[in-house]
Amino acid sequence: MSTVTNTGGPVQPRLLTKPFVIVTLTALVFFVYIGMLVPIVPLFIEGPIGSGEFGIGLTIAVFAAAAIVARPLLGRLADRHGRRVLLVGGATLAGLAGIATSQVTEFWQLLLTRGIMGIGEAAVFVGSATLIADLSPRDRRAEGASYFSVAVFGGIGVGPIFGEFL
Repeated sequence: MSTVTNTGGPVQPRLLTKPFVIVTLTALVFFVYIGMLVPIVPLFIEGPIGSGEFGIGLTIAVFAAAAIVARPLLGRLADRHGRRVLLVGGATLAGLAGIATSQVTEFWQLLLTRGIMGIGEAAVFVGSATLIADLSPRDRRAEGASYFSVAVFGGIGVGPIFGEFL
């Protein structure tokens, strides 16, 4: 579905619109936050919480399992209530879980907050991924998805640098 210019050449529909860029940058910032926790959480587990390597692995598994289990349900919520609900709700949930994590004193509490954070991460991912697809012109959805994946993995890749600095 391309249009023709006065010179006769095809013009591709515009991908980088203001809403598209805002959603992509929002995802980048959120996943920097998630990435920042990669070097911080293991130090917290081995230090104040007093668990070892098994505790680190279990904490990662709880985060991932919660995110995996939540995604299909969150997809239905996004279709029913809109993408913005997932973006705002997920970011809020993940942020509050991060704040709560700073207050835990027991390992089980950490597992709980990391599980909640996994659900928040899943909501942000599903909400922003589907919104990116919605905002991308039909013939450029794969390109839109590639920009989104750069934001997600760029954030997860850069986040630990900031986390290590903290």
